[in-house]
Amino acid sequence: MLGVVILYRLKTPMSEEEVRKAREEWEKFKNSLGEDVKIIGEYAHAWGTHYNGFILLEASDFDAFQSFWKKFRDTTRWYAIETHTIFGEKE
Repeated sequence: MLGVVILYRLKTPMSEEEVRKAREEWEKFKNSLGEDVKIIGEYAHAWGTHYNGFILLEASDFDAFQSFWKKFRDTTRWYAIETHTIFGEKE
């Protein structure tokens, strides 16, 4: 089992329409996740960094994360302009 922190920085500024579209796409993406990857939490703000927030998730293995990552970046690339990922193995 992997624990993953994905820090992200959002495009700024974003129009109200872009914000609405990003939220709709994100909700649709989350609803499409399989059982191998689970989002534990979504956090606005990542104080002490230049990132806007982070996502905490668990993946059954690295292959499951890789599958998630491709879909995640395809969905968010236009508004999440920078990411940084931290992995850990559950003991």
